[in-house]
Amino acid sequence: TLYHIDRLSSDGAHVIIRQDRLAELHLYKVAAEAYSARALDALVKMLDTESKASFYLAELYVSEEGIPTRNILRAIEYFIQSSNLGDRDAPYRLGQIFEEGAEGLESNLKTACMYYLTSANRGHVEGLGSLERLAETREVIAQFELHQYHRAKGNTLEAIKWAMRAAEQDYPEAQRYLRETEFSATYYLQLGRWYESGEF
Repeated sequence: TLYHIDRLSSDGAHVIIRQDRLAELHLYKVAAEAYSARALDALVKMLDTESKASFYLAELYVSEEGIPTRNILRAIEYFIQSSNLGDRDAPYRLGQIFEEGAEGLESNLKTACMYYLTSANRGHVEGLGSLERLAETREVIAQFELHQYHRAKGNTLEAIKWAMRAAEQDYPEAQRYLRETEFSATYYLQLGRWYESGEF
C-alpha cells in the first residue's frame, strides 16, 4: 500500500521514494484518502509539530475522503492549527471558506480578508490575488487589508492608494492613517496627479 511504501521510505529502506518531509506527509495524506487508518493516525501524531499534517487533515475533512463524514468546523480547527504553525496555504483556505461560507457557517468577509492577508504576507500569490479581487469590488475591509500589506512591504504609494480608497468609504482606520501620517513631497505630488487624472 501507499502507507507501506511511505513507512519504508521514512525508515530509510527506499530513500529514493522519500525526498523530504513534505513528500512524506503528502504520502500519508494520499494513503489516508484511501482510508488507511494507520496513515490517518500518523498525521494526527504529527499535528503539534508539522503544519502540513494539520493542513492535510483539514483537507480530508473538507473533501470527505478518508473521513466518515465531511466536517467543516473540524477542518477549520485544523486549518487554524496549521496556520498557527506558519503554513501559508492554510490561511488562504480559511479565507476561501469564510468568504464563500459553508454548511452552518455564514460568509464573513472581515475574517476572510484577515486570513487572505496572512497568506499574502507569507508569499501566497493567490491570497494576495483574492485581496486584490475583493478590493477592486469596493469591499472596504479588503481595501484596508491591502493597504496593510503594501505598508508592511514598504510600498508606500500603493499603501496610500488603498488607504484612500478605504477612507472614501469612511473606514476610520484608513482615515486616521492618512490624517496622522507625514508623507514626503514626492507622495503629495503623486496624490495631486491621481486627483487630476480622476482616479480619486
